[in-house]
Amino acid sequence: MAKEGMRNHNSEQREFLDPLLMPVTSILGTSGGKDGHPAREWIDRTFPRIPSVKIYGAGFLKGPSSSGVAASIGRAVDYLVRAKLDPDGFTYADTIACRRETDAAKSLAELPANAETAAVAGLLEGVARAGLRSLPSIMNGVLPSSYERILEGIKGDPLAKDVIPGVEALMEFIDRSRMFAGRTMEVGNPVVGIPQIGVQGDGDAILNGGEWVDFKAVNSPSLGRKQLLQVAMYVLLNEVRQQAGLEHYHVARCGFAMLRHGMGRTWPVEEYLAEVCGAGRGMSELAAEFLEWQGSLHFSEVYGEERMLEPGETWTGLLRDVWTD
Repeated sequence: MAKEGMRNHNSEQREFLDPLLMPVTSILGTSGGKDGHPAREWIDRTFPRIPSVKIYGAGFLKGPSSSGVAASIGRAVDYLVRAKLDPDGFTYADTIACRRETDAAKSLAELPANAETAAVAGLLEGVARAGLRSLPSIMNGVLPSSYERILEGIKGDPLAKDVIPGVEALMEFIDRSRMFAGRTMEVGNPVVGIPQIGVQGDGDAILNGGEWVDFKAVNSPSLGRKQLLQVAMYVLLNEVRQQAGLEHYHVARCGFAMLRHGMGRTWPVEEYLAEVCGAGRGMSELAAEFLEWQGSLHFSEVYGEERMLEPGETWTGLLRDVWTD
């Protein structure tokens, strides 16, 4: 799919980023069963054992000890890395933070990307995603409505005052590491979602050559089960969309950019799923299994009717017909 087509698809996909669809990260945080998303059961069965992966770089920039400050720095730097990779195409107006109709988001959408605007966008994104404050002491726990007052709170709050300097320091480290030298961005914040089965995922970037890369601004070089499965499910959902005849991205490789370690690593998607994540089989087969399992489990719930397969029918084919009507 051409670059422009991918951008258009991404814009349309964002329209269904809503609370009714459970994000991949939330699914991975549940226990499955009756109290969790049923997809978690399929994930655990398909990926029973995943060894951790370590990605070391030549340098290291330690992040803050406060998890709230670290998360806000990470979100802000995600924006600035995307702006660096696509300086002519980046705008806050396309970000999740600015898809909420607030005065702060509207004013932010028109501003250039820098440490201060990215810090505000990161705070807004935390609210947009979780409905919670990532830095609860700002403005005594009340998120102000204007961009200027949020920025004032970030600069003056005892907990938050290190966010903007932390963003600047991490971006300087990323520049020195040259980890993105020669790279461009095909899609920023790629979204893969399937409303019909209540699952959605949004990543950080698809780089030139079809590399789905998740940015990690963490101190540890180790990536555990949840982080590895997050990317696995992103590329699988993209393949599910392809098998269902829906718009999708071209993805050849997937992996991580370890921002505080100045190093990235990607794998061919087949190798990543079969070997790194231990599924023992490739993407096409796994996506077909997911479609069949999800279709047989949820068709009656989603469409309000009982449905038995006719001879020669498959759940994959049936769902494809329904989705493309």
